[in-house]
Amino acid sequence: FVPPKEISGISIVAAVKNPSARKAVCQMLNGFSFNVHPAASEAQCIEMLSEADARGKAFDLLVLDSDLLDGAVLSMVSRMRESLAVLPKIILLVPQNAGDVIISQSISSLIQGQLQKPTIRSQLFEAVVETMSGINTQRPSSLKEAVKRGESPDFRGQKVLLVEDNVINQQIGLDFLQRTGLDVSVANNGIDALETLARQTSTP
Repeated sequence: FVPPKEISGISIVAAVKNPSARKAVCQMLNGFSFNVHPAASEAQCIEMLSEADARGKAFDLLVLDSDLLDGAVLSMVSRMRESLAVLPKIILLVPQNAGDVIISQSISSLIQGQLQKPTIRSQLFEAVVETMSGINTQRPSSLKEAVKRGESPDFRGQKVLLVEDNVINQQIGLDFLQRTGLDVSVANNGIDALETLARQTSTP
């Protein structure tokens, strides 16, 4: 996962309540070449944001765990708006069943991104990139909706190499991929795959 150049090295506060979850989130964000600072409490988070703001080096992003605030997200964000000269963009981490609660607090205009916990690496990356740069790293929603409806996406003109040593799995994979319009080549193992790629790249 490589972020766009314009957001590489951005400074982030990761305010997460659970120590293990906080460590995991920080490791993921550091892996994207971001400058990450962990916060274990609301007070520590506010202190870090205020000190950086006072130095004229405000943080770019706050990854905020709603559990850290016992659900009082609106109150904290309101205080941040009053005390900080530059408010960082905010991605809110919420429990899987918290959607209605967040909406009822009317904070949608204050929160740029929202992720359900537990957070996985790809989702966190997508949320940060979209929040900071406006680039949507996911496929168009129309494709996701088509997949949900059981429809086959259309990839006509695209080429793919299927590497599988089991004949039955080969046939299943081949049938599925071809139904999407893909031009599929099959290799039985890694050596076959490399030879196939070499032939294809050398063909004018």
